[in-house]
Amino acid sequence: MRHFIAAVCVLILMLGGSAAAAFQPIADGILYHHETPPGRSIHVLEVDLCRTGLRFQATGPHGGTQTVSRFASRLGAVAAINGGHANEKYAGPTGPAAHDGVFFGGPDADDFGQVVFGNKRVRFIEMQTPFVPSAWMKEVVSGLLTLVHEGRPLHDKLPHGSYPCKAQHPRTLIGMTADRRTLLMVVIDGRRPERGMTGMTCAEAADYMVSLGAYWALNLDGGGSSTMWLGGRVVNSPSDGRERPVGSHLALVPNAAATGYCRFDWLGDVLPLLLEE
Repeated sequence: MRHFIAAVCVLILMLGGSAAAAFQPIADGILYHHETPPGRSIHVLEVDLCRTGLRFQATGPHGGTQTVSRFASRLGAVAAINGGHANEKYAGPTGPAAHDGVFFGGPDADDFGQVVFGNKRVRFIEMQTPFVPSAWMKEVVSGLLTLVHEGRPLHDKLPHGSYPCKAQHPRTLIGMTADRRTLLMVVIDGRRPERGMTGMTCAEAADYMVSLGAYWALNLDGGGSSTMWLGGRVVNSPSDGRERPVGSHLALVPNAAATGYCRFDWLGDVLPLLLEE
């Protein structure tokens, strides 16, 4: 019941204030808007996965620690966000990762989920599901905790009493709609309540992603790492007061040869849904 009440409260907040801000076109197939409901500052990117000429690029095995701005600028990206948590010992991703089909990073764990790009498809792998590398996977980013899976916020699986979940942290989130045509990249500012930036708990973040239309959603690195870069500048307000160098990133890069990510995985994703009918 408490999660239902929390969901209703989040939806009320999203509908209040200036939550209905219009989307601004950033490039073909990319829309951005900044929502400022009471006590919140939320940056949302909607990416058309059927759009050709754009590719997703994650940090490579030798990417090291760098700001999102530096990572994006060096690639000539249109947009970029921070990725998953990084291992402080070697400044690389804590969980499974891949760039250009090369797998690296740390071992999988029960609380890690992944977003995977490659071969005209995007797939979200739920936490507590083993990550198994496959030849079709080109870019992989791991996140700490799956928030939404197959349209359902995972309130029964999220560790609500843990530090990552119970506080209203700044958050970076990534999700996808049920038709697999739209990717959602979200940064929620926080730790500055005096400026209307209170962040979100895991439960609030899960409900918010559902309100955006996410059928799948993953929690990426947050806190002072949460950063969104667009068109040559950081558009959110990092809680450290400046950008934090991070070891995992995800950028959207123009590429004339890119054929888009709009394809159903009939066997793995659609067939099970049909069998449930």
